[in-house]
Amino acid sequence: MRVKLLPDNLINQISAGEVIDRPSSVVRELVDNAIDAKATKIEVFLEDGGKDLIRVVDNGFGMKKDDALMAFERHATSKISSQEELYKINSLGFRGEALPSIASVSNVYLKSREENEETATVVEFQAGKLKNVQNSSGQQGTIIEIGSLFYNTPARKKFLKTDKTEERRVKNWIKQTALAYPKVHFKLHSANKEILNFSPKEDVISRARDLFSKSSVELSYRDHDLKIKGLLSHPSMSQRTRDGLTILVNGRVVSDKLILKAVKEGFSSTLKYQEFPVGFIDLHINPELVDVNVHPQKSEVRFVNPQKIFLSIRDSVHSAINEFKAPVSAEFSDSFKKTVYPQSSISDQNTFSFPLVNKNTNFEFVEPTNSNAGIESQSDFKFVDLIYIGQAFNCYLFCEREEELFIVDMHAAHERYNFNLVRNNFNNKTPDAQILLLPKTVKLTEQATQNCLSHCDLLLNFGLGLEQCGEDSVIITSVPSIMSDKNVTDLVKDLSNSEYLSEAEAVLNKAVDYISARIACHASIRSGDKLSKADVYALFKSLDSSEFSSACPHGRPVVIRFDKVEIEKWFGRI
Repeated sequence: MRVKLLPDNLINQISAGEVIDRPSSVVRELVDNAIDAKATKIEVFLEDGGKDLIRVVDNGFGMKKDDALMAFERHATSKISSQEELYKINSLGFRGEALPSIASVSNVYLKSREENEETATVVEFQAGKLKNVQNSSGQQGTIIEIGSLFYNTPARKKFLKTDKTEERRVKNWIKQTALAYPKVHFKLHSANKEILNFSPKEDVISRARDLFSKSSVELSYRDHDLKIKGLLSHPSMSQRTRDGLTILVNGRVVSDKLILKAVKEGFSSTLKYQEFPVGFIDLHINPELVDVNVHPQKSEVRFVNPQKIFLSIRDSVHSAINEFKAPVSAEFSDSFKKTVYPQSSISDQNTFSFPLVNKNTNFEFVEPTNSNAGIESQSDFKFVDLIYIGQAFNCYLFCEREEELFIVDMHAAHERYNFNLVRNNFNNKTPDAQILLLPKTVKLTEQATQNCLSHCDLLLNFGLGLEQCGEDSVIITSVPSIMSDKNVTDLVKDLSNSEYLSEAEAVLNKAVDYISARIACHASIRSGDKLSKADVYALFKSLDSSEFSSACPHGRPVVIRFDKVEIEKWFGRI
């Protein structure tokens, strides 16, 4: 078979398969062009989820007639002009493939006018062929309509989902892009209804607070060529999909496994394996240190120094979530906001936890203060400022303050404190151990015995001393001081179910978190235990001295806040 050149229309259709695969891909390319044209207002209109019509209207620079025609030629772009510029790209569109690829599989109508031009230019394409060019009246900016997407490539069209699904993909992408460009006014219309309207904001954090839950913490990091900003929701709001986390790199919405992994590791044990955080991470890096030209849809990037990026994100995320102290708000809203708490048992062997105090400790009574500090701030909230009302179901502590009701999960609270205590003692190499006068023998399976004995040194750093007693038993010689003797056997059985490979730092940290969590869980007060008022305020004082006091090691909320106004709505008082 002879080698021959492919015709231009076929080349464009092949390219279209790489650049666009659904209506959201078309919207992304057209909105990117509008942003590059310095538009301050961008409106998107959909019909049938974008299958029948996509219209994007912007007030950007616009184009002259020659530029409007040239834009539909392959590899024609105004964004770069030399090889050097390819390695420091600051624009969103630079390949010059989008418009000719889109035009090859649809009907295109474009009207555009530059500020100083007297008339606008109209061009029309059908299946990649120019059908009409004329002058027209019109405002500065560009209107582009994409009709009958994939009408001439039915094999590709059949892979599109339902209208609602395609609309939802467009909606999610516009939300993410609105984060990257807070000063741009974005609107989305579908079936003649306005479904999104993001008015301009001063900065990305202001825009993010309109999208995410109030129970969020801000992240900020700067180091030479790298700047990271973000807003992360409480771990109890984690989701089963990655859609809740928006990743931006130099204003570009991307899907990056390295960044996602770094964020998840920053959340440590508070996220399970199958859970993903909610919020956004915004990276600004020297363009010369990131390659955005690695994917036809520009949805992936490659970093010159990925390890530095990973560690910077992981550590800054970890520092940020340690500031979670304020209660989770009992919110009932849509958009990105989601208050769904993981349904995992405290004895779940596959979870990793945090904080606590010995349940046998003699608590010191601390009277509540009369501070007027606001409770919206993570740093200002104090548990001891709450007025304790009583205990419900021998598990939940009811409190009030000003115009709000607070419910504290006493086990989660105690577990958080104990976890931090154990973890910090390990990090500081100061295990607090109690030598047993009468060592205890624990019967295990042969495999479970080996699991424990393989990591005697690691366990000893927590104050837990183990020795072998036959092939299927171990002897406990010492226990962490916060543990009671009656619980140590259960702890050893608990730990014996897991194997660890401690060579890698990340795996070792996971093991340390897991052991800390199991010790914390077994040493904490349980549902069914009754606390005195003195016990409650001693626990509250301990929480105020502990980091990340608003979530247990599993990510569940320690305290939830209800506004009086919301409660009165429930009862029809307002």
